[in-house]
Amino acid sequence: MIWLNEAQHYLGARQGSGEHLAAALTTLLQDPARGPILILGTLWPDYADAYTALPRPDAEDSHPQVRALLNHRRLDVPDRFDAATLDKARTAAVNDDLLLQALERAPEGCVTQDLAGGPELVHRYNSLAPAARAVVTAAMDARRLGIGLHIPHGFLADAVEGYLTDVQYDLLPSNWFEQALADASQLVRGNLAALRRVRPRPSRRLGLAEAPTPDSVCPVYRLADYLEQHGRTTRRMQCPPESFWHAAWVHMDNHEDLGRLAEAALARYRLRWAFLLHQRSGCYRDLGEDCVSKFVVAQLTGAAAEAVATWAAEEGETWAMLHLARVSWRNNDLETAEVYARRAADADDPEGLYYLGHIREDAGDHEGANELICQAADHGHEQALLLLADAFHAEGDTVNEMDAVRDAAERGSLAGLGRFLTLLQEEGNEEQLTRVGWQVAVACGLPGMLCYAGVRRNADHTSAPEDIVHSTVGGPGSVTLTRIAEELYHRGDKTAAADFTLEAAAVGEAEAWGELVELRLKARDAAGAEKFARNAAAAGDTLSLLIVAEAHEEAGNPAAAEALAQEAAAVGDTDALLTLADFRMNAGDSAGAEALALQAGRLGNTEALLWVAEQREKSGDINGAEKYARQAADGGAFSNPGYSHVTYGEWLPAQVAAQWPYGLDPDGTPSTAWHLSR
Repeated sequence: MIWLNEAQHYLGARQGSGEHLAAALTTLLQDPARGPILILGTLWPDYADAYTALPRPDAEDSHPQVRALLNHRRLDVPDRFDAATLDKARTAAVNDDLLLQALERAPEGCVTQDLAGGPELVHRYNSLAPAARAVVTAAMDARRLGIGLHIPHGFLADAVEGYLTDVQYDLLPSNWFEQALADASQLVRGNLAALRRVRPRPSRRLGLAEAPTPDSVCPVYRLADYLEQHGRTTRRMQCPPESFWHAAWVHMDNHEDLGRLAEAALARYRLRWAFLLHQRSGCYRDLGEDCVSKFVVAQLTGAAAEAVATWAAEEGETWAMLHLARVSWRNNDLETAEVYARRAADADDPEGLYYLGHIREDAGDHEGANELICQAADHGHEQALLLLADAFHAEGDTVNEMDAVRDAAERGSLAGLGRFLTLLQEEGNEEQLTRVGWQVAVACGLPGMLCYAGVRRNADHTSAPEDIVHSTVGGPGSVTLTRIAEELYHRGDKTAAADFTLEAAAVGEAEAWGELVELRLKARDAAGAEKFARNAAAAGDTLSLLIVAEAHEEAGNPAAAEALAQEAAAVGDTDALLTLADFRMNAGDSAGAEALALQAGRLGNTEALLWVAEQREKSGDINGAEKYARQAADGGAFSNPGYSHVTYGEWLPAQVAAQWPYGLDPDGTPSTAWHLSR
């Protein structure tokens, strides 16, 4: 087999070398004694057309041998591939990371162009003049931090300033930005450009094309997918400059984009921009149970937290109103508490009515409190419905009690579901328990289904306990066997949990192996846990190896612990490096431990950088602690799920958090008291 990559470099070689090579290859193909043989090459269409074109009668024939070689041997690769072909490629590329990445990136099936032009795009980006490179870098940061495919011209124009040094900025000509866009838009092979302007298509109404006027369309640009991926890798530990955040605040008008940018700012501990972008978005994307602004307030203390919450309340955020109501209530300032709770209630938040009820109760207004609790229940507040059910129960009003707990259950309350099922059982209506009880249980998700199954089993019914739940697997909003096993274990049914987990592993649910590891460790079966951990690792879950490694370490088997952690590290698990760092620290090798953690940090593991910061703080090196904590913040440490529940800067070393009371500015310096200025 002979592989001619970029065959024009061979077939088009000067001074007749290309012709001699083509003749030799043709002779080789025609010699039966030398076969079987395959000659495979890649050739751009322009070169292929030039080599195979017949010369004019009055012109010299420059490529007769190359034309003979290519005759009837040319396979044209389409500009784009259809869905069926792409599906076949994904199946064939299961062990080809380069092709898989191209399949993910390439727009509209243009895989060949991505594979051929991608590396050239990176070369082009690295060789651009400073202004053009800065524009592309700003676009890279925009995509990796949450801005959509189409990046506004105005955003790029304002954002780019912070990516240039003072000297570079001073030397720019008057038309520098448009020239930078032109440079960044130049095509490389594959008809790819680092940045290209998106041409809006005309809308079509009643069969008539209505082209947008230039004044009505804000120019937008799209970053090459290959460079987007390159930016996610090379800039993952970089926080964009101040100009980036300000440009987003001024020019972005897509609420979802602004919401994602607010989350990205929060992840980097840029609290001011997290708060401002969240307010600007008007789109309260949830982080777990809380929004960005609420997390910002959680990082502040005392007057700063109250001032920012007041700011948020004035912007109409009901969580802030409830926060201030709760703080005032705890401080026995019932008048202020009632003002904020009333504002939340007027904003159609039933939690405000619920708070008002409790505030009026503390003020001695029992009748008013009951009325407010009833209003909250009418608006579907779970706790209010349960309190209302308690009142009906005290009055012996079973019908209304059942309605209240059913309403709570249908809104996701497991407590309400349990009471509803109990009332159905007490009625002895088997048909209602079987049909209606299951319907309400489904509204509570998997925990509700298993609650129902437990009630049926406890009542000695042989029909449909977990079998009903099992039937939901693979359906719409499917419930996995592994999740069923997890819920059963939390409910205390260890035998059923183990059965479901084994079944899940048997049908190929990769996460089931990790659950089996946990179950074996709880049963003190280290050998069984290690066996299942290796199965999990083969399915791509190296975390199970680390869990068993930590169990070995706790049991006093450091050699076995380190061997398993090394296995995980060998396949690229950076958490394994951090686990090894812990082991080395336990063995008294602090220098070796820090080296491993820093290695993980260089690979993008922000948790490892926080670990180093904590160790530095313990040793009295506060400057070192701040340095590594800042690196972790730049890399988005707060987006780590392991830290998502932490408040008041507890994810940071204590003394570092004290030096960053208002977060960080984009350049990494501690912010001033930004909450004091509007």
